[in-house]
Amino acid sequence: MSGTNYGPAAAAAQEQARAENQVQMPPKSPIFAHGMGEVERRLVANLDLLADTCYRIAGSKGWHENDPRNFGEVIALIHSEASEAFEFHRKGDDAPSDHIPDFTGVEEEFADIIIRVLDAGVELQLRVPEAVIAKLEYNRTRTHKHGGKKC
Repeated sequence: MSGTNYGPAAAAAQEQARAENQVQMPPKSPIFAHGMGEVERRLVANLDLLADTCYRIAGSKGWHENDPRNFGEVIALIHSEASEAFEFHRKGDDAPSDHIPDFTGVEEEFADIIIRVLDAGVELQLRVPEAVIAKLEYNRTRTHKHGGKKC
């Protein structure tokens, strides 16, 4: 889970907790002045579960045979998905996905970006799910367009 090490022992503990219908929650983060509320804890737990699933599927397809991967390679893979989304956009935002027919290509590639980021977070032992919630909380406090940014 978020804030813990990932590996065979952590994966086994997560699997056992899921089997017992118990979700292990991360400790409260100092980012949250009053601690995370129930909604935030559930979001982190769900994102942790999704991240674990992304990592396991990627591993089953050979993506983790040479872990740890070079950080630049990880970033390049994420960037390649963004580039593919842009290519679909150039074809038209409603251009169909090549692999999941009920979705557009842009939707598929945005999903690939999320999958790559969550997978990398597990591999690199980063607290990405908790950071997403913390960043959303921080963004709530920012000024309109963050002080006059154009994009």
